[in-house]
Amino acid sequence: RKMSSVNLKRQKKVNSQMSEVMDEFDRFEYFFASHWKKIVAVAVLAVLAVGIYAGIAYAMKRNDEKAAMAYSSAKNLQELEAAVAQYKNPPAWVNVRLAAYYAEKKDYNKAADLLTQAAQDSSSPETQWSAMLNLAKVKELQGKYQEAAADALKLANVGVPGSTIFAMEGYMTAIHNYKLAGDKANALKTLETAKQFIASIPPEQQTQSLVQYMLFLNLMTAEIDMVKAAK
Repeated sequence: RKMSSVNLKRQKKVNSQMSEVMDEFDRFEYFFASHWKKIVAVAVLAVLAVGIYAGIAYAMKRNDEKAAMAYSSAKNLQELEAAVAQYKNPPAWVNVRLAAYYAEKKDYNKAADLLTQAAQDSSSPETQWSAMLNLAKVKELQGKYQEAAADALKLANVGVPGSTIFAMEGYMTAIHNYKLAGDKANALKTLETAKQFIASIPPEQQTQSLVQYMLFLNLMTAEIDMVKAAK
């Protein structure tokens, strides 16, 4: 039975879209595998955008405009360290940003200390979640895969409005670290939990990002299953 021209065009469109998605996933996996140790600083600065503005607003309410502007305008580690030395007691988002620079220099212990401090500060939830996520990533760079996975799952279980994307990043980071640790059982368990988390979100609140996360999770499940079967 021949497919109608309309159905044929529709199928071609679907095939093209799936090809684009798979190409995008392949690029993501290659970049992730090849450059993971370089991602921490970039991820911190990217996720931190909201936290920076929240931190500046908080500082300005306390009449610390000069300190806030000095922290936000610093263009490198030296300038940021100078601002901290001048104004003392920096807010959490400054510690997260400092940690990014130290991680880039492979000073993971100092980065972890700063992120631990920031993760305990709840004055700006977005900054706190960013600190929690990047603390897990720094522990991964230290080779502490099980600890990194456990820390990432704390973020996945925050469960408050506005934390959905951070939760998904927590799940993804935990899965990645379980894979690095060779703990396939927990990797698969966390994959299923992450899928259930997405499925629990009402349809009207589903976003394109969540759809993409679900696609990644399905592909990662197949990948882990194949590795498990091969061994």
